[in-house]
Amino acid sequence: MKKHLISFAMVLGALHSGVFAAAGEVVFAETMEKGTEQWVGQSGDGSVPLHGSFVADPLSPSRRVLRFDKPVFGGDFFSINQFSKAKYRVSFDYLGTCPSKNCGGVLGVTSDFSGRDQWLAGTSKGFPAKLKDDGKWQHYDLEFDANFDFHLALEQWSESTGVGGDIFFADIKLTALDDAGKKIVVATTTDYRRLTLQSSVLGKPMRVQVFVPQGYDAKKRYPVLYWLAGLNNTENDALYKAGLGTLANELVAQGKLQPMLIVAPEMDNSWATNTGDTWSEKVIGNDRLAEGKYDDYLTKELIPFIDAQFATDTRQSARWVGGISMGGYAAIALALRHPTLYSRVGGHSPAIIGTDRNDPLGRFLNGWLYPDDATRQARDPMLLVNSVNLDSMSFWLDSGEQDYQILKESKRFVDLLNKRHAKLQFSTASGGHDSFYWNEDRRKSYLMFYAGLAK
Repeated sequence: MKKHLISFAMVLGALHSGVFAAAGEVVFAETMEKGTEQWVGQSGDGSVPLHGSFVADPLSPSRRVLRFDKPVFGGDFFSINQFSKAKYRVSFDYLGTCPSKNCGGVLGVTSDFSGRDQWLAGTSKGFPAKLKDDGKWQHYDLEFDANFDFHLALEQWSESTGVGGDIFFADIKLTALDDAGKKIVVATTTDYRRLTLQSSVLGKPMRVQVFVPQGYDAKKRYPVLYWLAGLNNTENDALYKAGLGTLANELVAQGKLQPMLIVAPEMDNSWATNTGDTWSEKVIGNDRLAEGKYDDYLTKELIPFIDAQFATDTRQSARWVGGISMGGYAAIALALRHPTLYSRVGGHSPAIIGTDRNDPLGRFLNGWLYPDDATRQARDPMLLVNSVNLDSMSFWLDSGEQDYQILKESKRFVDLLNKRHAKLQFSTASGGHDSFYWNEDRRKSYLMFYAGLAK
């Protein structure tokens, strides 16, 4: 990824003791005294390691500093917390020790892991601020206007002449400023937390990403939306990359949405179904379908795990489930198989697998999910909807008008819900099975279905 070196109005100084006239509360700080819990590597889901470590300062061993052990491209250390666009000051110490005087230290902000970026400082030519590689610690204070919600990002740039182990950062602080660059204002962060659940029914660790609302108070109790990913998507795609947390904070601030937790679990390409006693994978085309007790993992392990970690409202009325595509199918199927667990159920472009699917994947999935009549009766939402008590549930279904097969089967399922006099909302709009249809306004509508406040 090519670095975009964007100009900023900033103040740069090599002032070890100088501070700005109106210093205030810091919204992010890293002293390196603990582990790397505030940072994540590329992709943001823990799958890419951090190519650095906290070590003793080579010039003053009594303090801890960040050493980069390998040059990379596109960012290496990303702050887990995301900060809203505003005016900020970032302060840090930097040490470069390579002989060439272009060791490759880089600091900036990025929308993703990595994504749209604003690189603030580096040792190479062209950066808004030039970092000095002279074998001495230098202190920097940079002011910048962030044009988008961002994560801090650091790296040793692979296009420099550093080799790893020769650049160091220390005492990183981020402060939010008002438009005059003086007073501190509250920085709205989007709090995404990455947890690991050791699943006994699947026999492997499973990642879980949780959005925690602004102003979270452990003395209160919060409703929970379980949000399920589409085929070949991760929990990070479903929650962080979809921007659901940022949208939820925005709607809460506008008085339109009640604060809630949003939980996006790793669920592989499992269709949230118990398809085997032990975990395995089945390959079809370019897809790896996951077999195992995924229904049990999502309902018997995940929910108690979240209830133990957070201040949740454990009533059915405060527990909701939804998702897109495969996740939409999964949400509906889980709710119908466990009619006392969830009260609001969202199938967004839900891939409900009907018997008349003509494509090879659809035919395979039918045989895989429903290998015989008895299994189909116990799993198929199209059949379960006819016999399950729906009184405690409200449904939302939607589909793009050009998402022809999904729209057809969604309408078929809606007809079945209407025959049962279920509480239901159904909508369509222009678009297909893509981000054009799942746009920001639609994602806000999804959130409002689950946690919207009456006007």
